[in-house]
Amino acid sequence: MHFLREKLRASPIHARVVPFVVLVAPLFIQDSFGEDLRYWVYLGRMVLSGWCLWQIRDLVPEMRWNFSWEGAVAGVLVLALWVGLDPFYPKSSLLFHLGDPWNPFKHFGSGSVLGWFFFFVRTLGSAIVIPPIEEIFYRSFLYRYLVKLKFTDMPLSKFHPLSFFCHFSVIWVGAFSMAGGNPLRSDLPIPGGQERPAW
Repeated sequence: MHFLREKLRASPIHARVVPFVVLVAPLFIQDSFGEDLRYWVYLGRMVLSGWCLWQIRDLVPEMRWNFSWEGAVAGVLVLALWVGLDPFYPKSSLLFHLGDPWNPFKHFGSGSVLGWFFFFVRTLGSAIVIPPIEEIFYRSFLYRYLVKLKFTDMPLSKFHPLSFFCHFSVIWVGAFSMAGGNPLRSDLPIPGGQERPAW
């Protein structure tokens, strides 16, 4: 762990990128070793990622929590949109694993201790560990780094068309590919034989 701690503290880039890599890299193997290990790999990802967050808490000023009513209202609206729109976009096996969904109660047994344990691991990981790591990687590092190599000199509140375009192009590329490719090309088949959404 000493090696990882030193990497995190080596530069502002490492403090923002290494936790994201630690979080995302195991995704490539998480489902490769069977259903049992899937849950344990996720637990390992959350523990190691949480440890990384704890190590960089004083290195990334943007991680300091500030409460505002505007932020709370925006958070509730985004949550409503996120959850409310989920059933309406088609899922693509090109980008996402469409196998069995995460269901520890089905796997370990209804009401089992391990089922509840992994339920809480997933809930806490999704609510407490993953969001700050994504925020410090994308908003604190990537979107500013694309505009200015010495990204720490660029305030987070500064609007720049390039970072704005990059943010929304990532969202739209994901949305278009989940919809089966280019939405302007109606002649392309959709993976999995899904019906093409009406644009």
